Amino acid sequence: MAEEDKVQRFIQVTQAPRAKAELALMSCDGNLNVAIERYFGGTFDDAAPAPPAAAVAARGEDDVRAPMRTGYTDNLMGNLETPADIERQAREKARLEEEERLQREKEEKEKLERDYEEKIRNEKEEAAKRKKDEDAKDDELEMARKAAAEKKARRKAEAAAAAAAAATAEAAAAAPAPAEAPAMAPTMPADSGVAATPTTAYIEMCSAATPAALTVPPAERGGVPEHAPESSRPGMTPVGSSSSSSATATTAGAFEAAHVQKDVAAGIRLLMSYKEQNPSGLRKCLETLRKIVDNLDKRGIEDKFRSIHLSSKTYQTNIAPFKGGLEVLVACGFREDEGKANLVADLSVYKKKGLSISGAIDMLDLVIRQLPES
Repeated sequence: MAEEDKVQRFIQVTQAPRAKAELALMSCDGNLNVAIERYFGGTFDDAAPAPPAAAVAARGEDDVRAPMRTGYTDNLMGNLETPADIERQAREKARLEEEERLQREKEEKEKLERDYEEKIRNEKEEAAKRKKDEDAKDDELEMARKAAAEKKARRKAEAAAAAAAAATAEAAAAAPAPAEAPAMAPTMPADSGVAATPTTAYIEMCSAATPAALTVPPAERGGVPEHAPESSRPGMTPVGSSSSSSATATTAGAFEAAHVQKDVAAGIRLLMSYKEQNPSGLRKCLETLRKIVDNLDKRGIEDKFRSIHLSSKTYQTNIAPFKGGLEVLVACGFREDEGKANLVADLSVYKKKGLSISGAIDMLDLVIRQLPES
């Protein structure tokens, strides 16, 4: 930096007159920083004599001492900022702060948007899950309604089949038997200890009925000769008509119901011999049989309700000691397995006897109501 520039800089910083500026620089060998420090530090002597002009003129370039390397790095020039510099720095600082503020607002806005999207997504997922659960419940209710309707229709069909079988058996019992026909099943002996009640009469009727009794002789079909055309027979439907298959199915159901009721009645007749000697045990046996047969009727599609362990405590205590209990179970479709350790109702047999088991349940209910409470 030239001497004149140093003088102007010294005056700008210290606001000192030019004479003092030149004197200060001269006393510090032209070192501007040292001159400014001495001036503000109070060590500058205004009366310090200037060196003789001849001495100054006699100095050569080699006589000028180079600045000392003291390691001191503080530079007062950094504090010498003009108002324009200060204003520019203030504007820059404001600009940076504004950018930071905008960046923060942008990040907060993006975070709010992400949170909102996540909330909407969660609400949609929850709504979909609720709808799925509601649909599943509706399906379950619909299945339950259908099952109840099917159960009601099946019960109605069973009752109709049982009534038809009972009416047919009664008609067959009232009709004169042919000379070569075998004797009907014996009636319940008077000394069996069973009172003559509607229950025992019903059991007697079912026990006496045979599958053959379900076939009415042609001559008894309303008095119509066998050779008469089917269309002229009251209550008969020509073969090939729309209701022919329905009538056949009803007759088959009644035939199966008669089989089951006859065998169940025979088993109950054997059980009733224990009425006097062990009434409480007999009632327990009948209630256990009723529960087993009811489970088979309602939930026989499951394997566990179609199997009875012969070694179980319930069977050994409530059924095995009473003759007739096993006969009732066999009549309802149970058979011994290969190892003879269980009674098992085959699924195909269960489906075949499905419409006939309810008749057995009704018979057991009738007998249980006749017995005293245990």
